[in-house]
Amino acid sequence: MIRRRGSAVAAAWAIVVGAVQALGTPADAAPALFWLSEPLRPGEVALAYGGELAGVREVRVERLADSDPGMPPPRAPVASGVAVRVLQPSDGSLKFVMPATLEEGVFAINVGGGPRMANAPRVEWSQPTRLLPGLSQNETVPGSTVQIIGRNFLLNEANRGRVKVVLRQPDAGDPGRGL
Repeated sequence: MIRRRGSAVAAAWAIVVGAVQALGTPADAAPALFWLSEPLRPGEVALAYGGELAGVREVRVERLADSDPGMPPPRAPVASGVAVRVLQPSDGSLKFVMPATLEEGVFAINVGGGPRMANAPRVEWSQPTRLLPGLSQNETVPGSTVQIIGRNFLLNEANRGRVKVVLRQPDAGDPGRGL
């Protein structure tokens, strides 16, 4: 009986291993970035966390063109840009030096699994400075002053007068997109 149990366990294990191989193994996974230290400035060391990063030897860094507010940056893979050598790669993190030749701005960073945006302005939340009864989340009345809380709005103090915000009506199917 012991041999049968051992055989049954071995057979079950073979089935599990076969299923995992059929689904794909971690070796088949592309490197991915989950988090980047921000803001990223030219000449500074950047820290990135992700998955499957141990084999990455270079990062491609491309500065995206400045565009009007409300225009999404391109989502195409970074094929051009500057190749940068990776420092201290491990499975879950790596470091690299941002190219000093690039101008401050929004960057697309690619380790081989698709680009990750860095320094893109990000609204965490917004609220009117004067709260009024009857308003829902992300609503205010005309003429109100609105506080916008987030990150990467002003990367360079010299651009203070150029920062723009676009206010738009929420989409009919998405009531949370008021700002």
